[in-house]
Amino acid sequence: MIHRFFSSSFLLLFLSASCAGQKAWVDLGIKGGYNLCWLFSENIVNDKQVKYIPSAGNMAGLKAGLNFGEKGELTAEIMRTKFFQEYTGVDGNSAWSRRTTLVYYDIPLLFRLNKMGLYSEIGAQYSFLQEAEESLRAQGADSSFNYTSDKEFFEPVAFSAIFGFGAFLGGSE
Repeated sequence: MIHRFFSSSFLLLFLSASCAGQKAWVDLGIKGGYNLCWLFSENIVNDKQVKYIPSAGNMAGLKAGLNFGEKGELTAEIMRTKFFQEYTGVDGNSAWSRRTTLVYYDIPLLFRLNKMGLYSEIGAQYSFLQEAEESLRAQGADSSFNYTSDKEFFEPVAFSAIFGFGAFLGGSE
């Protein structure tokens, strides 16, 4: 369903740009990145015995863009994004550590403004959960609460607003 939406949107926009007599072209690219993560939970933030550990993730994917004129572009991407979050805490006589790993496939549809090799973008993103794992390990006297959970405990789908900026690394005519 979602791929039909993006396909139809790009076809409509391409035809609109062509019919308006504007110079239009398509560009393709690969993307990758490193991200800092903070998987926010109000319960964890308010728990004085839990400490967040700075965590990071990564992403990689493909981009297709429909340029109309020198500055405007509509892009669609498919990205595989991996998030990690680690916590530590104390429960009774045991210290514990917890790690959450989430892998999403993200499909953003963005309007991009290009200028001198730099860009800013705004749009919407549809994400669906591919993998999820949460593990809890106890250290100390009581280690009876070791466990691992699966993705049924996490939201399977998310919609997001996107604002971003960046720079082009290379390209040609």
